[in-house]
Amino acid sequence: SSFALATPQLVLARFDADHVNTKLFDAVSEEAHDERMRVIPFATDDRSHFDAHVAREYALWSRGERFNFVILQRKELASEPAGDEETDVCIANADPVGCAGIVDVDAGHGVVQIGLFTLRDKEGKGLAAEALRAVEYMTFDVLGMHRSELRTDAANVRCARLAERCGYQREGVLRENFVARNGQRNSTAIFGKLREEWRGGGAWKAYLVR
Repeated sequence: SSFALATPQLVLARFDADHVNTKLFDAVSEEAHDERMRVIPFATDDRSHFDAHVAREYALWSRGERFNFVILQRKELASEPAGDEETDVCIANADPVGCAGIVDVDAGHGVVQIGLFTLRDKEGKGLAAEALRAVEYMTFDVLGMHRSELRTDAANVRCARLAERCGYQREGVLRENFVARNGQRNSTAIFGKLREEWRGGGAWKAYLVR
């Protein structure tokens, strides 16, 4: 069995299986040169670079510095927590629709940064919000953190709406703090959610499967 987060529509699985990694590479390589993918480190059409990133994910996970998942969409909605065997079947048969996870951990202060993306043809279907809430469950319930952050290009209206829809507060903007692929200086919007706000929002649940 694999360490995974299970939700009604999704299973979020580690970069564990070669066939899952191959499917993810095939999907992201088609969008590798899309401007919105510029901050996704494994959005590449070079398989060796992709494999090197996957190896790095293993190392970061083992050190507790980052916890990234492949988002897999279930063939059918689940009404109750999936068992190990069912989750393994889903991981084996489902196609990746994106990635989500904890991309930075400050354990001393109880703060994490969450990152996620879905493939372009999967946008607007509620999958990103469900994946985000699953990672929040790991953040606050499993890891016991105090604060979660989302950081996005300040011009990314879709991502900003997702953050606000999921209960994040827009806290500020880092002005012109990174250079885009086209050479233009862009700004980063910061959104935050505290543990008590997560609880107050109903503490939407995912389930942890090992």
